[in-house]
Amino acid sequence: MTSITTIAMMGKPGSGKGTQAKLLAETLNYDFFSSGGAFRALREEDTFLGKKVKGEYDQGLLMPHWFASYWFEHKAFHTPHDTGIVFEGPGRKLPEAELFCEVMEWLDRPYRAIYLDVDEDKIIERLQIRAKKEGRSDDDPEAIKKRFEEYNTHTAASVKHFKDKGKLIEINGMQTPEQVHEDIMTELKKL
Repeated sequence: MTSITTIAMMGKPGSGKGTQAKLLAETLNYDFFSSGGAFRALREEDTFLGKKVKGEYDQGLLMPHWFASYWFEHKAFHTPHDTGIVFEGPGRKLPEAELFCEVMEWLDRPYRAIYLDVDEDKIIERLQIRAKKEGRSDDDPEAIKKRFEEYNTHTAASVKHFKDKGKLIEINGMQTPEQVHEDIMTELKKL
């Protein structure tokens, strides 16, 4: 099907990364890993670390790049080489993206970053719906604003890094989830 065994799903907050990453992992029979999911689980713990993560996460701040890198590295190092992995949201800061590429190259894991391109207005609409449905603390209006600032300050440079390395696939994320998935599969089959 595809020679790519490692996929980094990227996009602005609320672009559909989680939905598409899970769907892709299911379709390809790859493992799925979400650093955001790991942080959301941590923020529920009644520990110093849990409280620290909760404080920053609930403000819409990105975690330190070394902390996020720890999670994806741990997953990559403990996954058999012939098992594919779809990561949701690694590389949200440039040092993290650089390390992601370095680790995957060192592990001889062919990789691509898939960027879901969605307009900010559409994302705000999606996040407001998700906030009502799921009650996520990082989806309140102030946190959303902060998350976009964090994206523009940090993640945009990461996306450019993957693009400059020739490892980025750009997908129109404004379509239905089914069409987005179909486009992703079409692009992966070309590799």
